[in-house]
Amino acid sequence: MSIPFRHDAAAPAAGDARPARAPDARPRPSQIIRYLGVLEQAAALFALPDHALRRLARRARPVELASGATLVQRGTTGDSIYLIDRGACHVTDGDEGGAPTRLASLRDGDMCGGSALLGEPSPVAVIAATDCRVLALDLPSLRAVVPADDPVAVELRQQVVNRETGYRAMAERVRRDAELPAGDAPIVALYSPRGGVGRTTIALNLAAQLAQGHPGQVLMVDLDLPYAPAALLAGLVPTDSLARASWSGSLGTSTELRDALTSAAMPHESGFLLLPATLRLAESELLTTEQVTTALQTVRGAFRDIVVDLGSTLGGFTLAVCDLARHLVMVVSPELQSLKGAREALELFRDLHIPDDRITIVLNQRQADAAVPRESVERTLGIAPAVEVRHDGGRADRAALAGTMLVTTAPKSEIARAARQLADIVEGARNRKEED
Repeated sequence: MSIPFRHDAAAPAAGDARPARAPDARPRPSQIIRYLGVLEQAAALFALPDHALRRLARRARPVELASGATLVQRGTTGDSIYLIDRGACHVTDGDEGGAPTRLASLRDGDMCGGSALLGEPSPVAVIAATDCRVLALDLPSLRAVVPADDPVAVELRQQVVNRETGYRAMAERVRRDAELPAGDAPIVALYSPRGGVGRTTIALNLAAQLAQGHPGQVLMVDLDLPYAPAALLAGLVPTDSLARASWSGSLGTSTELRDALTSAAMPHESGFLLLPATLRLAESELLTTEQVTTALQTVRGAFRDIVVDLGSTLGGFTLAVCDLARHLVMVVSPELQSLKGAREALELFRDLHIPDDRITIVLNQRQADAAVPRESVERTLGIAPAVEVRHDGGRADRAALAGTMLVTTAPKSEIARAARQLADIVEGARNRKEED
């Protein structure tokens, strides 16, 4: 399908399927400045030095698309990558036998057409959701600035592989019609009374473990505000968030809100999807308890499991999510400050009538020598730790640098073992409910 381009001084002729410029055409200085701004905000290119971005800006070609135009066609091998300058696009499964299913939404600075870097047919279609403008970078222009063996190019290829693996898993979930009845997915909320105890790492690996055999059916929501670090630890570059999807979908139906939220989630190569609460620090101040609880209730029918990283503060939406959660996992370290906070949090949960059988204690031995023995932890909290993570050196830190999950790359590690134990608790509760 040809892209219905608009005519302007920098755009290609109508009906041309690829952006083109006459050989003697050169972008004006003002255009180069604008293109540079687009490239600078593109998360996929953040590692490039300024001089490389300027060289790419001189090679970028603008493409104007009308709403509904197909930018990337499923099953075809492209020769360019695209960066969105203005407007929005939808990533769909491109199913021509029925209505295509939206898998993700792309906005300013997002990249698409990455399968061209792999020399493979695109597993998805990219369609303009609004009138929009994109910048095209053909492969020869990109390779002239970023050779294939450059570390940035290698990282870019890996991002494409990870994203497309996730897209395939999401599309497969849709084709299998694997969604549970509305409101049935259990929420597993992880909380810790202080930061630095490994809660986010455990949450990510739990999501990856639950996704084993169920790719695309597990959602992790990062509510650890204000910084929402899960995407960084997972090696993902967020382009949308719970807050933005809620704002964009709040005026539509519940189905439209659900689609906006699920398409905002990023697929990880291990099989789960990650939805950060916010993208910017200032957005955390605008996120309301109603937005969070409505979002979680809305997506429960679209996933098999939902893992929520609550952070280490007990604010308004944190307590509301604790109340919604079928499993409340408290991660503590064997230190006085952590245990004191955990004991006070347990008292608050009991005051809120959250029963002890919904609470699971994870004792994470972050240091080689525990300051407080396990027996004292149990005596202090009044609940025995159900899962203990022994000290495992720097494995978790190395996995974070690589953006990988230990449950898949190091299944014998302590974090992987703990994630399996937690997953067994979740699955056991699910099986008991089905038997009842």
